[in-house]
Amino acid sequence: MEVRVKVFLCSDGRPVIGPGRYALLRAIEKEGTVKGAAKRLGWSYEYARKSIRAMEEAFGRKVVETKRGGSKGGRARLTDFGRRLVREYERALKKVTERGVKPIL
Repeated sequence: MEVRVKVFLCSDGRPVIGPGRYALLRAIEKEGTVKGAAKRLGWSYEYARKSIRAMEEAFGRKVVETKRGGSKGGRARLTDFGRRLVREYERALKKVTERGVKPIL
């Protein structure tokens, strides 16, 4: 038997970023678009957009900057704050792992 935990970043005591939203932010970094990130994760584009909106509303700051598409397609990148959230989540994962607990990702 093993103990495993889900790690969350919270705002005002409410969980906002867990394994799924962390994966979304990392996928946006890799893919450069919300659509590409959603596809990589097997999510719908709308679900990914709602997740981004929920994070931004909870923190009161932009997490992802987007540029609309057109013939060349759109772009997305994490804001400085979004990159900070990724680092904070990774720091939390490291702390959990250092204590001998395996996080659920």
